[in-house]
Amino acid sequence: MGDKSIGIAMGRQAEVIVGKSKPKSAARALLALDNICKPYMGRDAEFESVDPCNNNKTHPDYIDYRDPNGPLGRLIAVAFCASKRDWVSVFDFGPNDMDDNPAYIEWWEVPCQKFKERYNFY
Repeated sequence: MGDKSIGIAMGRQAEVIVGKSKPKSAARALLALDNICKPYMGRDAEFESVDPCNNNKTHPDYIDYRDPNGPLGRLIAVAFCASKRDWVSVFDFGPNDMDDNPAYIEWWEVPCQKFKERYNFY
């Protein structure tokens, strides 16, 4: 189990940078991720989101800051995905269906794995 405060710090920085939009270029998304994540390289981060209105609850729009609808996820999608897949739609189904969905598995094994490797998160 990782350090939740690190994940929250990175998630909230990403919220400020991306707001509700998605960066347009991979270079800009990667630069934003570098600025957010390099101070925490090699650390054990937990990325569970926090509701900005209630720190004791998960964010109502995404469970993990790296989810495609989350602020880090929007950056990850642009920085590490060659395809233009609508990743948000991948997460737009019930939680019981996620583990059997190939696209959901692909999200965690490809772009999120690249994110993890670049910043040496474990």
